[in-house]
Amino acid sequence: MEELIRPLEYAIASFAADYAEAGNRLNPFLDAEVNPLGSAMLVYSGQVSRVHGGFALALEGELSPTDYAEIDEFFFRMGRDPEYFLSPLTAKETIDTWKNQGFEKSEQENVFWNDLQSLPAEKNGSITSMPDHGDWVNLFGQTLFASTVMHMRNTRFFSSANEAGFLYFHQKFAISFFSIIPSEEMLTAMLQFAKEFQSKGVALILPENSKSSTQFKKLYERSRLTKQRKNS
Repeated sequence: MEELIRPLEYAIASFAADYAEAGNRLNPFLDAEVNPLGSAMLVYSGQVSRVHGGFALALEGELSPTDYAEIDEFFFRMGRDPEYFLSPLTAKETIDTWKNQGFEKSEQENVFWNDLQSLPAEKNGSITSMPDHGDWVNLFGQTLFASTVMHMRNTRFFSSANEAGFLYFHQKFAISFFSIIPSEEMLTAMLQFAKEFQSKGVALILPENSKSSTQFKKLYERSRLTKQRKNS
């Protein structure tokens, strides 16, 4: 499992960095910023954006004092507390440090995986690849997240009459985020495209209580840590 978790966490970190850069292209006053830390990413994409924090940190071992200083300086300059994302590979020593700093688990996501080894042969003609911008945003959700994702690089979009989805590609791994699992027809179309693209597999990142598809198996859990403020 380790051989999948690490590249998927780096893919999520790349997604977050590209999201911030797309946000800047849409709104230069956003002042989004990305600071690479090895293969990990420190990402600021606005004061209220959920795509924010330290991604894929401490996957190769405990962070160094220099790393902690760089993280503190970046988010202090951004004017917003960091959030951290934990996977089964995050170094325990680093998790303990964050908890001692007042960070606590605020939510959990489940990562589901399909290795593209067994897919339906027939394509669904009702699924459109690279749909009209406005139509896709309306179907996926009229949110800042949807509008920003639509302007990201390395992303492929899919839609049907009443739903939409996307795949983000990073080093032959494809990932996607959903709040509600899409239909089997939509997932099949996305999986078939990923296989044609010679991806190693597709990961769906879903909220903790979301149901998955029979085409995917649960791979691991990842958690978001946020700073807890004590009442004075």
